[in-house]
Amino acid sequence: MNTAYRSRVACVHGRPRQQFVAHTKAELVKWAQVIKRSGARID
Repeated sequence: MNTAYRSRVACVHGRPRQQFVAHTKAELVKWAQVIKRSGARID
């Protein structure tokens, strides 16, 4: 990737990429637990 492109995609919603990834992973864990507890299933 070129430097100009990287500089544009480095921040997502005002956060550095690493913070965005960490937040997304934490949200996946949190919501997976909620779904498991609820007993929701895909038909």
